[in-house]
Amino acid sequence: MKGFGENQESKKRRIINKSHYISPEQILNNAFNYHSKGNIQEAEKYYKLFLDNGYQDPRALSNYGIICQQKNNLKKAKDLFLKSIDLYPNSSGAFSNLGGVLKDLGRLEEAEIYTRKATELAPNSEEAHFNLAIILKDLGRSKEAILSIKKAINIDPNFAEFHAHLGYILKDQNDLQEAEVSTRRAIELKPNFAEAYSSLGIILMGQRKLKAAVLSLQKAIEVNPNFAQAYSNLSATLIHLESLEKAEGYARIAIRINPELAEAYFNLGDIFLNVGNFKEAEYNHRKCISLNPDCAEAYTSLGVILYINGYLDLALKELGKARSLNAGMEMNNLIYSILMKRKAREDRKVITNRHSTSNQHDLLDSGSLIIKRDVEIELINELYKKSTLELSKINDPSHGNAKGSDYNLFKNNNNVTRLLEDDLTNISKEAVGSDIIIKDSFFTILGAGGSVSNHNHINLIDKVPILDLGNQKFSLVYYLSIGDQNCTEPGILKLYEPNEDILPYKGMIIIFPARRYHSVNYNGKKDRLIVGINFYSI
Repeated sequence: MKGFGENQESKKRRIINKSHYISPEQILNNAFNYHSKGNIQEAEKYYKLFLDNGYQDPRALSNYGIICQQKNNLKKAKDLFLKSIDLYPNSSGAFSNLGGVLKDLGRLEEAEIYTRKATELAPNSEEAHFNLAIILKDLGRSKEAILSIKKAINIDPNFAEFHAHLGYILKDQNDLQEAEVSTRRAIELKPNFAEAYSSLGIILMGQRKLKAAVLSLQKAIEVNPNFAQAYSNLSATLIHLESLEKAEGYARIAIRINPELAEAYFNLGDIFLNVGNFKEAEYNHRKCISLNPDCAEAYTSLGVILYINGYLDLALKELGKARSLNAGMEMNNLIYSILMKRKAREDRKVITNRHSTSNQHDLLDSGSLIIKRDVEIELINELYKKSTLELSKINDPSHGNAKGSDYNLFKNNNNVTRLLEDDLTNISKEAVGSDIIIKDSFFTILGAGGSVSNHNHINLIDKVPILDLGNQKFSLVYYLSIGDQNCTEPGILKLYEPNEDILPYKGMIIIFPARRYHSVNYNGKKDRLIVGINFYSI
């Protein structure tokens, strides 16, 4: 924001203060001096003295407006900035400051108008472009916000906050790789930037780089031991790592520092949900909602708790609230769909936790199902064109010479992968005898020395008792190429409980319960390429 003195003339008049004269210039200089030294109380007194005696100066109006804004006297700040604009209509700083106040008042459309005027009056003002970016982000126009903040960076490429905020916006756009680059640049420019370390932790968590996320969040806390948000973010990361005792400790520290931090109560609620303390889980999720009524995830968890406690209709009501807040929240939509199906069965007086009595479904309950699908060369070529992650560097069971996608292969897919998605969906529906919802979709390329450690595809929400999603979750592996099987480790898929050793062939699809542990070791000379999905029967 603009502040202190700018090169503008004030009226040369004199004012009587008790027994001696003080010139307007002296009053204004006193205000500037105190303001520049951070003595806001004295600066405010002199600005007020100057203006109350009828003197007009855009600097005094603007600076006093800034003080009022900082003290949350937004109406007063707005009036002062408007007067400053009337007195000096070419002051980009006044337009920018007025835009900031209007933003704080929630009048975003007006804020955009005044802040755009600031960028027109001062196209080289990095501050004006930055302020416009924040307003555009709040208006939900993230692509425009990115362009605006990049203009600010072009003008001043060494200001760390610009890069950090670009990272925030890119993260919200789910462009996590670019968000990481921008946030790391902010940290390079400002090595003790606690907020950037905390944001980087969330970005890394979104990329499944959970151990790196923990280190970044711990650094944020090291820089600022009273940073409640960083403790809460660290708690959320540890929940993903299923380190619930440590996660609870950090959530409690966050609440101790900031008792109004809704996210920390949400974390506590989910921790208690996953350890079976449903009373404490419900209390903390309701507390989260009381502090942040727009937290869709809390309504989802509350719905799960109500279902566990036997209140199906109330559970669906809470899940419906979550849908109204965030229609695209996959886990909420999944649970809502499953509970609606259970309600329909209950209404028909058919009480069962199964969705089919077909022979195929019975087979999947205890074993696996193998199907063949021809492999299109176009599909293989398309997957090799996609960017990949080094899976050994993220929280993934694949190790060694292994690369692949994230778990969103079927999002924003092209015609080739869309056809595959449709086929695998139909195959899976027939296999389990019900409709399905795909939770994860991915591809993996194993080279010589690549391996997949013993794991299953059950996560914390799948383990919640009574909700019992794990019994409706299945995994599918489709072998597009099997690589070189003339070796000591030909890539046998080992399934456990019951034990099965399956040597794949090209085009093989194998479906098995997601709770079954499995592993692979491969040292062939050619790549092995698979597509995998995890899905729920509904």
